[in-house]
Amino acid sequence: MTRLAASVVAFALFGGLGAAQAQTTRNAIIAPGKPTNVATVTALKKDCRAGEVGSFRIVTQPKNGTTGFWKGSAKTPAGFRCPNVDTAIQRLIYTPKKDFQGTDELTFEQKDSDGATETINLKITVGSGKGSAPQPKGKGGVVDL
Repeated sequence: MTRLAASVVAFALFGGLGAAQAQTTRNAIIAPGKPTNVATVTALKKDCRAGEVGSFRIVTQPKNGTTGFWKGSAKTPAGFRCPNVDTAIQRLIYTPKKDFQGTDELTFEQKDSDGATETINLKITVGSGKGSAPQPKGKGGVVDL
């Protein structure tokens, strides 16, 4: 086996540059001029035990708005994999620029309480509806609350 082939095999077997991250594209329609929750992470692990609250890292800032974070607590919805549980949460908030209506986009990494990281490209339409954030379906420690 050549040295290059051995390197490629070792790279594949041992995870390359690190654990693979899931990449997702989501869409949101929000009302103009209002801060809107676009993603939420909880402190619940996959087995519903409490852990560290998840986190966000902004990869690409939006051009027509700003992002912010809010930490607090909430009860998970009845349809969540850990229903009706009080948990610490962190929310990613998007606020469009004053008088802006149109499309915007941001990319962020979201880490759940089990340490799984997902990169999300969020396409935002501002002003074409009454406002709805994406619904992450309660995957990992991520839920829209």
